[in-house]
Amino acid sequence: MGWGDIQGHEAVKRVFQTHLASEQIASAYLLVGPDGIGKRMLAQEMAKALNCLAPSAQDRPCDACIPCRHIARHIHPDVHWLSPGGSSDQVKIDAVRQVLGRIALRPFSGRYQAVLLDGAHRLTEEAANSLLKSLEEPPAHTRFVLTTSQLSRCLPTITSRCQLVR
Repeated sequence: MGWGDIQGHEAVKRVFQTHLASEQIASAYLLVGPDGIGKRMLAQEMAKALNCLAPSAQDRPCDACIPCRHIARHIHPDVHWLSPGGSSDQVKIDAVRQVLGRIALRPFSGRYQAVLLDGAHRLTEEAANSLLKSLEEPPAHTRFVLTTSQLSRCLPTITSRCQLVR
């Protein structure tokens, strides 16, 4: 799957492609929209584009190189997925701390480490507060892509540190 395979979201795809081409990639994006519209797919494509080996930014993601294929299969060592879980259906502090420990290291095989957080509104208060410093001052080789269907339930301190993409 590439940008062209995602139906709709033309403005969002243009924003991401422009940022990639100009190498002015925000440290954190927050994708906002209703459930089921493809926010996770957009986040995954951005992670692929960040680590794709295609020579031209406009050809990224290529879906043919090893990083693109590994990210699509959720087995890339530099792409970290966080999503709500457990009986409380929340993202807890232990999961956030584990990811923060991983991004403190240099990327293993990619250009960037990407943290894809699905359901930013489901962060516990402790998990959100733990994430704040890294969102504000991430390591140079790390990018965050968060998604939410309920912006009003996200901590204002989280949203203020992200580029909002509706």
